[in-house]
Amino acid sequence: MLKRQLKLRLLIYPMLALFLYGVCAYFFTPQIKPLSHNEDTSVNILITTEEPLFISYNPKENQAVVNVLNISKQDLKDNAFFKKPPLSEQVFLILQPKEKNTSVFWEKFKKYLYTWSNRPYLIIAYFYSYFDLRYHKQTDINFATFLMLSWKLTTMQPADFIIKTYEKPKGKKSKKVPPQQQITLGKDISKNKQEDKILVIEVFNASGQKGLAGTLTNYLRDLNNQGIVKVDVINYATYPTTLEETQVIDTSGRMKTLKEILLKIGLDTKEIHTSNDKSVISEAQIILGKDFNMPK
Repeated sequence: MLKRQLKLRLLIYPMLALFLYGVCAYFFTPQIKPLSHNEDTSVNILITTEEPLFISYNPKENQAVVNVLNISKQDLKDNAFFKKPPLSEQVFLILQPKEKNTSVFWEKFKKYLYTWSNRPYLIIAYFYSYFDLRYHKQTDINFATFLMLSWKLTTMQPADFIIKTYEKPKGKKSKKVPPQQQITLGKDISKNKQEDKILVIEVFNASGQKGLAGTLTNYLRDLNNQGIVKVDVINYATYPTTLEETQVIDTSGRMKTLKEILLKIGLDTKEIHTSNDKSVISEAQIILGKDFNMPK
């Protein structure tokens, strides 16, 4: 009986302490306010991998822009944009991960984010990584903010991440980061006024499977005719190269309509890449890789 009471206390007291900590953090931690109140603002995290990632999250829209910068992490110290918060009212945090390779870090991040429910042991590794970074003073994200961010992450889908990659400068290596107005912040994510219109897209076949682009085009046109989605495939063709993974490229900013289309064809597990290519004739491009399967 005594052992049972002891075990019960060992369970209740930590949970009560964590609850009280969460309540205090909710009201007294400025970093949490935009997250807990779902404000239309930016929660910005600078991740100092080889190609730094500037992730800007909008709690209201529950979407994040991942700016993949084209400068080294050493050059960040000389740039005024990252010496202080871009806007004083926005949360600005820094994370210096152990993994320095940008691509490897991003793949590990997605692994934790999308597979933890099937593999609960990843939660232990996830929390260990955070406490290890805090111990070595490699992040200024406090525990309360970490918990709130983690909770928000569990509500996000891959298509909620918008990947923005900047072209590397030609010639000599440049220490200049893209100017502030070119870096997309979370607060810049807003509902597009054209969301009610038909989204014009192109479909390319990079899977090596003959006729796949045409099959998907007919499927999308049927969905449009049935009023399920608003889409017009103006072009479908074979991609010059074969790709292992399907890619989604946006040029219009109409994320809501694009995500609805991706959901219907089973591509909501893909993050969305943005492009400023003015020569494209569509608002979005779907490049089908070997991993794509037609929806049933």
